[in-house]
Amino acid sequence: MWSDNETNVDLINVQHIVGAVTGLIENRALLPLTIGVFGAWGSGKSSVMKMTEDYFSDNEKVLCVPFNGWLFEGNDDAKSALMGSILDALQDHLPTATKAKKKAQDLLQKLLKRVDWLRLMGMAGKQVLSFTLTGMPHIGSLGEAAGYIKDKVKGVSVEDAKELIKESPEPADNIRRTVREFRQDFAELLKESKIDTLVVLIDDLDRCLPDTIIETLEAIKLFLYVPNTAFIIGADERLVQHAVKRRFPEIGDDASSSAQEKFDLGRDYLEKLVQMPVRIPQLGYAEVETYINLLFAQLRLDAGPFEKVCKQVLQKVQAEVSSTAVFSLATIGQFVPDAPAELLDDLALSQQTADVLTRILRGNPRQIKRFLNTMLLRINMAKAKHATLKLRVMTKLMLLEEFKPMTFGLLANWQAEADGKPPEIAELENRLRESSNILSAVPEPAPEAATPAASDEAQDRNLIPERARSWADDEWLRDWIQSEPPLSQENLAPYFYVARDKIGVLRGAALRLSEEATKTLRMLLSASAAERTGGNSSSAKLSDEEAAILLKALADRSGRSEDLGIEGSPLRAIIELAKVKESVAGEALAFIETINVKRLPVGIPVQIKSLSTIVPASKLAADRLLQRWSTDAENPQLMLSAGRVISGNAVLNRNSSNPLRT
Repeated sequence: MWSDNETNVDLINVQHIVGAVTGLIENRALLPLTIGVFGAWGSGKSSVMKMTEDYFSDNEKVLCVPFNGWLFEGNDDAKSALMGSILDALQDHLPTATKAKKKAQDLLQKLLKRVDWLRLMGMAGKQVLSFTLTGMPHIGSLGEAAGYIKDKVKGVSVEDAKELIKESPEPADNIRRTVREFRQDFAELLKESKIDTLVVLIDDLDRCLPDTIIETLEAIKLFLYVPNTAFIIGADERLVQHAVKRRFPEIGDDASSSAQEKFDLGRDYLEKLVQMPVRIPQLGYAEVETYINLLFAQLRLDAGPFEKVCKQVLQKVQAEVSSTAVFSLATIGQFVPDAPAELLDDLALSQQTADVLTRILRGNPRQIKRFLNTMLLRINMAKAKHATLKLRVMTKLMLLEEFKPMTFGLLANWQAEADGKPPEIAELENRLRESSNILSAVPEPAPEAATPAASDEAQDRNLIPERARSWADDEWLRDWIQSEPPLSQENLAPYFYVARDKIGVLRGAALRLSEEATKTLRMLLSASAAERTGGNSSSAKLSDEEAAILLKALADRSGRSEDLGIEGSPLRAIIELAKVKESVAGEALAFIETINVKRLPVGIPVQIKSLSTIVPASKLAADRLLQRWSTDAENPQLMLSAGRVISGNAVLNRNSSNPLRT
């Protein structure tokens, strides 16, 4: 398996990005400078920053200070944590000559005291800050104020608190003077130190709460932005922009403002702070295949040969732009003449899955690595149970789990009912392998052959178990069924046994909604009909990937909702989402099929019929659902409603604000 931490081994070809960042830092004419290393979660930002730090590791004139604000979340004031970390790192780089040493030490101690004061104010709260600015009339003496601070901040004695309060600036204009003086003293300290350039690498900023993000950015701009400094911020810029908007919600997005007056506060704020944005692109198909193959090579080869392969592959990647994988089953001989059989099998697997993983996981290195780690973990779990799992079968099932989680849950139920060998899979494989498209007419048939062909098509369709016929309607599922290896002769029980943690569980940690998807989710679940209508329009603008994640989030809320028939119900939102995003219609119906029939509102058959009309590809699955409900006596009202829809006697009230109650 592979570590999920940042690395200084380049497996995703980011050396050109590292080179761009280090080149900016080495250009002293550009300093002070703030560089943004921007990319999605798991795209390789931390590794780029680690490689940047390693680049300067042998340069005694450049001091790199890594800082992770997430580690201080909730335990320290963000400004003082950053400033204190930098001053601590500088202590070992001060001059040793007696006179210069004393001056530098005096500056350092002066700065550290100011940081302690800021930390005290940040942790004790606004009440203490109000004392320093106004005298805090409700606390009658310096001793009482110091005692208050001691109670609020652990590890601070009353005497220490008194000393800090005495030295604190009194009126507000002195606070501003303190900021100026801090910057001056900090710049002077850097001059007195033995370094030419200070590089601060701030990582995982997008994991922090909005207040921590803003405080960290403010510390850079207000206190630390002095000559000969470079700050590298690694973050998903969308999350930082969102934090800015959360912190200042009243600015820039005022509903009363005209279109000309409105502006994107988050974007503008970040553009003013970050002079040089460097974005990490999504990996393409060829890059994903090379990345997966290098991971397997790391697993199968000793350290020395693997390091040699990495170096050769990186050189070739940098020397040419190729639409095919540089390191693959076809080229393995150029790099590893006597490759072990296990590695050859791994590369064959990669060749078959890289394209799908690129689409499903959007070329995200961390998600790809986690997918592969999960696969190997499950195989090891099976070994502990003295069961043998086939790597290719496991991969095929995990692809279904990743891309069609609701359908994966249905297959889990089917195989459980059939002792691991569901007949639905066997019939689907047989019919789809015989005919690449059993649901469409035979191309260019002779007129006299039209009727028999249609008859054969209907016969093929009828041979597939009824509850699996909708699978043949879904292009992705058809391709998945026909892909290697076939599953009809495999006992799927052990594969689902090791996946029990995922069956029926929607992984909240994986639901990383974009800002637009989060806004759409809120609108779809609103009690306001106008908001929900806006949510429908917003849903249509989402990418297929965002719509799939939004569907998971709504399904999760449906499972926890006490009443699925209320206005703003997550179930209603799922149906409305499926109407405007055909790509999730099949998954939406697959999820609805798993809901206990007793929980379903009486109006849902009408909505399902409406969905099948708007999205014709969903008709087969929708009709099957309606047929099932029409004979299920566990919910008599639903049974009656479904029967009316099937017979054509039910009419959708389009003016109803809550059609699920219809």
